[in-house]
Amino acid sequence: MTECVQLALCGAEAFALAARAAQGAGAALMLLVATTVISEVYEKHRRGRALTTYAGVAQLFFVAGPLTGALLTQFLGWRSVFLINLPGGALTLWVVGRAHVRVAKSPDESLRVPQSLLTVLALSLVVLGVFESGVWGLPGLGVLLTGAALLAVSLRVMLTTRRPLLRLRLLRIRSYGVAVTITFLIQAAQLPVLIHGTVYLRQQLHLSVTGCGLALLPFIVSLALGTFASGFVLEHWRSIRIPVVGGSLVACAGTVLWTALVPSGAYPWMVVAMVLSGAGMGMPIPALSAQMMDAVPEVSRADASTLR
Repeated sequence: MTECVQLALCGAEAFALAARAAQGAGAALMLLVATTVISEVYEKHRRGRALTTYAGVAQLFFVAGPLTGALLTQFLGWRSVFLINLPGGALTLWVVGRAHVRVAKSPDESLRVPQSLLTVLALSLVVLGVFESGVWGLPGLGVLLTGAALLAVSLRVMLTTRRPLLRLRLLRIRSYGVAVTITFLIQAAQLPVLIHGTVYLRQQLHLSVTGCGLALLPFIVSLALGTFASGFVLEHWRSIRIPVVGGSLVACAGTVLWTALVPSGAYPWMVVAMVLSGAGMGMPIPALSAQMMDAVPEVSRADASTLR
């Protein structure tokens, strides 16, 4: 009887992991398509504001997400956070059905299955090796090195084949390559700040789940406001340097201040640092997205959106 229960639990866990993987893949597909559609629908002089609006609305949901998740988890259980996606998914399907947006098609739209499988396997092994190498020791290091080798092979294939999964050659366009690099660095900084900020509030300040969501609101709200502000700055000065450089400097100042205040546990002062960090990180992304779409030929925008 006990073995049957264990097998059932293992099956449920595997199903949950597979469902989460499918959810993540679907979200990634929508994100890339949305950027491409906006670039096709709006003219160049209006594209920056349109991308800013799109990113700002996404950030608003990003604002509501942690707090909503905390409230659902605390009062209705962790399973309830998955059910909230059902009405959102239904609304998305309804909007897509009514949009009737026509987007320029790429000359080759076939799915590169072998390249996709190779890349997914390589990234999976790299992530597994990074997370488990400290526990597994040498076997974990072997998994990491195997993943890195397969990733190198995958990149080599994409650079040499006529039908690559990702058109890495687009990175040779200087303005596009620079924009992709800066976007990666900024977004790579957002996730650790959010995750480790939550862990700090939970473990060091001993806040509840809901309390953590509320305590992080200054950072997340300012992130959304910075994203919206980017469109106005870009439209007024007609230069991406101001939102990108200015936003990056403000983000660095806020992050350094936040880090310096962590040992003291002085949350009221951390709010100032959160606001600076969030606003600074939010400003560059829409401007960089507009720059990427302008830098590549129209037929390559879908591929450019994938690389970002």
